[in-house]
Amino acid sequence: MAEVKLSDQPSMHAEVDYGNARFEISNAIEDQTGWSGTAADGTQVILRFERVECLDNMSGEKFEAKAVLAAAGKEYHGCGRFRTN
Repeated sequence: MAEVKLSDQPSMHAEVDYGNARFEISNAIEDQTGWSGTAADGTQVILRFERVECLDNMSGEKFEAKAVLAAAGKEYHGCGRFRTN
C-alpha cells in the first residue's frame, strides 16, 4: 500500500510485505510518472504509475492505474487509484 499526500510539501507513506516494512517520506518529489524520496533510515523509495486499466489478480477489482513501488532493493507491482478529495 502506498499513499501520497499532496500539499505544499508532498509526503508519501508506503507499507510492503504485509506491513512488515514501512517507509515515510516527508518531502516526496513529483515527476511525470510518479513520486520519489528518501525515508528517515536512508532508503530510497520510488513510486511509479501508468494510467492504464489494471486488474487486481487477488480481488478481481479493476483500477485506473498500474503501479510499481521500488524500495530496499525490491519492486512491488500492483494497481492503484487516484483520490479526488
